Amino acid sequence: MAIRICGLYTLIPISLLLTICFFVLSTVGKIECKKLKNFGLIVATLLMLSAFLILLIGISATIFGKDTVIFPTMRYMMQIKAELIKGMFIPNM
Repeated sequence: MAIRICGLYTLIPISLLLTICFFVLSTVGKIECKKLKNFGLIVATLLMLSAFLILLIGISATIFGKDTVIFPTMRYMMQIKAELIKGMFIPNM
């Protein structure tokens, strides 16, 4: 059984998003303006949701091991390029 590590590459953007989210939340705790505090909470929520979405994509890419989860248009672009270059073979997955 082959080891599928393509989903592990999503840990880098997840850690960056959660680090930014931590600093946003720590700054929100120090702000007294209610409008700015609400805006910071909305930004932190969006950062957490995007990190969760990237985590789900990484888990599905690790389990299924296919490129159709992360880059669905990459194969389409390669097929167009193959049609332009005669004799190029792109295997189906």
